[in-house]
Amino acid sequence: MVEKRTKQKRDALQLLEAAMDLYNKEDDQKELHFLMVTKTFEVLVEAGWKEFKSQVEDEGMDAPSPKEAIRKAATLGLTKNPEKWIECISARNLSVHNYFRLKPSQFIELVNELIELCKA
Repeated sequence: MVEKRTKQKRDALQLLEAAMDLYNKEDDQKELHFLMVTKTFEVLVEAGWKEFKSQVEDEGMDAPSPKEAIRKAATLGLTKNPEKWIECISARNLSVHNYFRLKPSQFIELVNELIELCKA
């Protein structure tokens, strides 16, 4: 299951990078490209925490929620920056429920940080 989750995360990362490439182009589709970034961000965050959950459960631990999976993954040394992952989970939750309070520039900065986090 971990291999499947790892592939899903890798695929989601590629989609987010492609969406960011479109967003960074100067054209009249900026709003549409921003929506693409937000959706692919959601997909990557979901794939990331589920990968952590699978890894944690393979170690015999319980991970009933995304934030708990990230915290336990950090104790196992699976991520060096659990705080950033939890920030991404919170941003994903806000965006999914349409209470998005981050300015687009703040969100794009978070997206770039997540991309780097996933590549590490």
